[in-house]
Amino acid sequence: MKNMRNLLNHMGIKMAIVGFVSLMLLFSFERIIIRLLLPEFFIDSKSSQFFIAMLIGMRFDMVIAATLACPLIALIPAGPQLGKPRFQKFISALIALFASVVIFSCIADFYFFKQFGERLNHKAIVYLDSDYVYKIIWNDYPILTIAFVCFLSSLLLYKALSRFLASRIARTAIPALSIVEVILIPAIMITLTVGGIRGSLGPKAINSGPAYFSSSASIAQLTLNGLFTFREAVLSLKFREEHLDTHYTLLPPEQAAKNAVALISRPGDTFCETASNPLRRITDTGIARNDYNVVLVVLESLSWHYIGSMGANPGYTPNLDKLISQGIFMNECFAVGNRTTRGFGAIVSGYPDLPGKSVTTRPQAEGTFLTLGSILKSRGYETMFIYGGQPWYDHRQAFLGSNGYTRMVFKNDFASRTFKAKLGYCDEDLYNQAHIEFQKCKDKPFFSTLLTLTFHKDYEIPAGKITPEPASTPFHDQIDAIRYTDWAIGRFIEQASTAPYFKKTIFVFVADHMGGFRENSNTAASYRVPFLVYAPGIVQPARIEGICSQLDVAPTIMNLLGGSYEHCFFSSSVLERKPDSGFAWLLNGQQLIFINGLRQGVVISPGDHSAFFTFSLPGELGQLNSDIPTAKLRQMPLSILQVASEIFENSAYNLRPANSVALDVLGRSPAEDKKDDGI
Repeated sequence: MKNMRNLLNHMGIKMAIVGFVSLMLLFSFERIIIRLLLPEFFIDSKSSQFFIAMLIGMRFDMVIAATLACPLIALIPAGPQLGKPRFQKFISALIALFASVVIFSCIADFYFFKQFGERLNHKAIVYLDSDYVYKIIWNDYPILTIAFVCFLSSLLLYKALSRFLASRIARTAIPALSIVEVILIPAIMITLTVGGIRGSLGPKAINSGPAYFSSSASIAQLTLNGLFTFREAVLSLKFREEHLDTHYTLLPPEQAAKNAVALISRPGDTFCETASNPLRRITDTGIARNDYNVVLVVLESLSWHYIGSMGANPGYTPNLDKLISQGIFMNECFAVGNRTTRGFGAIVSGYPDLPGKSVTTRPQAEGTFLTLGSILKSRGYETMFIYGGQPWYDHRQAFLGSNGYTRMVFKNDFASRTFKAKLGYCDEDLYNQAHIEFQKCKDKPFFSTLLTLTFHKDYEIPAGKITPEPASTPFHDQIDAIRYTDWAIGRFIEQASTAPYFKKTIFVFVADHMGGFRENSNTAASYRVPFLVYAPGIVQPARIEGICSQLDVAPTIMNLLGGSYEHCFFSSSVLERKPDSGFAWLLNGQQLIFINGLRQGVVISPGDHSAFFTFSLPGELGQLNSDIPTAKLRQMPLSILQVASEIFENSAYNLRPANSVALDVLGRSPAEDKKDDGI
C-alpha cells in the first residue's frame, strides 16, 4: 500500500501522467480542428462517423502519447534530484522542447491534410528530398507565424513548469525510494507504457486497420494520428512482400498468379512459363510491324476534373478537347496512384507499383526493370526522356537511364529557356526542346517521353500567353496554369505539324495523376485521367468507352506499332479487347482499389476491410447490389499486388534469360536482341 502511495505521489509519475493526458487532449483537439476547418473532405460523411473516429482515434493517440511520455519515466529513480533548481530547469526545458516539437508536428499535419487529404506519411519524407519543396513551403505557408507560435508556447511552458516545480517541491518532501520501489515502480510504468505504445493487448501491435471502419478514406485519415502515420512511414518506407500479410489476408501464391494471368491474357499471348515471372509472354499483335515515332507526353496532374471532353468545365482545355475529337480517346482511364512516381511506373513500364516508396525510386529497380524504352531500343529506336526539371528528382535519371533510355535531356540541356519556375522550365520550353531533339533524329525512329510541370504547385506561368483569371477568382492561379498547359499543347502540335517527322509520329497524352484544387484522393472516381492517342493519317478518330488504366498505355502503344514483342506488362492493349474485359487497379496509400470491366469496384483497406461500389461517368460512385457475388472481385486487387511484389522481390520484371525463355517468331532468343539494353 505504501509502495502504491509512493507510486501515485511521485512527481515523476505525476508529470508522466499529466504529459500523457495533455498529449491525448492535443491530438483530439487537432482532429476536431481538421473536421471543422476542412469540411470539404467530409461532405459525404455522417456525424456518427466523426464521433466513432474520435473514439477509435484515441487508440492511435495513445500510442504516440505513451511513446512521448517515455522520457518522463526516467525521472522516477531521480528522486531527490528533483529538488535541485538546475535539475528542475533542465527538466522544464526538456519538456518545453518536446512540447514545441509536438505542436509543430500537429500544425504540419494539419496543412498536410489540407493539401493531400491524408495524415503525415511517406510523401512528407520523399518530398523533403527536393529543394524546390522548401521554397514552396516557405512561400505558401505561414512559417514565421508557426515558428513564433511554437517558440512562444515552449517559452511559456518552460516558465510555468519551472515555477510549478520550484513552488511544489519546496512545499513537498521528496523521499528517496527504497531498492524495491526503484525496481518495482519503473517496471510497472514501463509495462503500462509498452502496452500503450503497442496499442493492443493481442499478439500484434496496432496498425492502421482499425481506422478503416467505414468506406470513407477521409474519415479513416481523420481517425489516424499524424505522428503515428509518420512513424509507420519511416519504419516501413521500403514496404515489401513479407509485410503484406500484416495488412491483408493474402491468397495462396499459385492462386494469385493464376488470377493475374487470367486477368491480363489475350488470344495473341504466348506465355513463357518463367517461374520467377508468371506474366512474361510474347504478344503477337496480328499487325505488320511499323516503326512509327512515338511521343509519350505525361501531363502533370491534369485529371478529368478540368477537361471539357471528360465532363468537366468546357472552358479550360479547348486545344486538348480538339485533339480528343481527332484521335483515339480512352474515356474511362484511371491512374494507378496519386504521385508521379507511381504513374510513371504504370505508364512506361506497365507495372502497378507497391505500397510505401514507389519501386521506380528504389535502387533495386536500376537496370532491372522493363520499360517501353528498353523494348523500343531493341527495335532500333532512339529513346529519350525530356524534362524541364532536375535529373535526380524522383530518381528519374537513374531509373530511366538504366532501363533502356539512351538520351536524357534535363533543364541544364535546354536551349529554349523562356520561363523558369521553381520546379523547372515551363511547358512551352519543354515542347520547344522536344521539337529540337526530334529533328536531330532525322530518319531514325525515336521514342520520347516528356513530363510537363506547369500544372504543379506553385502554378507559375509566363506572362502574355493566356488571358488570366481575375485575382478575386478562387484558385485563379491554378486555372491560369491549366489554361496555359492547354495552350502549350496546342502550340506544340501546331509546331510539330510543320515538321517532317509529324506524319510518321504517334502522339500519346496521359496524365500522371489527379491534382489541383479539384483533387480528391479519397474516391476512386477522382483517379480518372485522360488517355489520348493522336496520329492523323495513322489512326482513325474513336472514343473508347470501357474501363482501362495507365497500365494499358505501354501495350496499347506496342499494339499500334505492330509485330510481335516480349514483355511482362500487367495489362493489355485497349484496342484489342472487349470493352468489358479491362480493369483499373489503384493504390491509395495502403488502400487497394479495383474496378472491373463491368464498372464494379472494391476498396480493400488494411485490417481486411472491404467496401464495394459501382462507377459511372463522369465520376459517380454508387452502391453495389447485394446480390452480386463479390469474392472474385475482392481477389483481383490482392492477386495483382501479390504478383507485383513477388516479381519485384525476385528482380524479375525484365526479359533477362530465365529458367524457360521462349524464342521469338524469328527464332532468336530475346536475350540476343536485348543484350546490354537493360532488359
